[in-house]
Amino acid sequence: MKNSPKIIIGIISVLMVVLLAYVFFFQKAPAPQIIKSTQSVPKDWTSYNDFSSGLSLKAPAGLILTSTSDGLSLVFATTAPYAHTHLLREIRIDINIPLLDCMPTQNGSVSRPTAVNINGLSYTRNMWNDAGAGNIYEGIDYAAYQNRLCYRISFFSHSTNGESLYTNNQSQIKKVDAQQAKDMDDLFSFFNQVASTIRLGK
Repeated sequence: MKNSPKIIIGIISVLMVVLLAYVFFFQKAPAPQIIKSTQSVPKDWTSYNDFSSGLSLKAPAGLILTSTSDGLSLVFATTAPYAHTHLLREIRIDINIPLLDCMPTQNGSVSRPTAVNINGLSYTRNMWNDAGAGNIYEGIDYAAYQNRLCYRISFFSHSTNGESLYTNNQSQIKKVDAQQAKDMDDLFSFFNQVASTIRLGK
């Protein structure tokens, strides 16, 4: 009888090991979310190709293309239809040069990574936001590891932190901030629409 507690503890320990082994070996990882390439995009959108990475996407025509040390940036005008206030200061899509490693997103507060499948290629998607000195930065990063290289596309926005920085008129603050919130919701829906067109190679 003196050994009963030890026997019980031993049985419990064995059961815990078996349970953990079952979870580790047999529990399936969540299936990647599939972003359908059939999502409709306007017919007047054009293809943008980054020949150094092999990545391409579709977006409205007339974007400004800027080469940087990190890759290629597609820069949007901060006017209608993307912005209807003066608060949104910068919108761009960065197609980064392929790297050997997929470094984690480190921009401020980062959401839990989500596995997505876009046109047959698996990506890790991170939504993030950061703030400082009256500015707000928000975006989405997509990273895919293929052919021993990491391919990354980043959707980036920069806005100022509310109309109260510019006026004490409460009616004006309420009106502009409400429009800015709608603009940001629409912008991220637009980002998702563009993301559905991302392709690597032909």
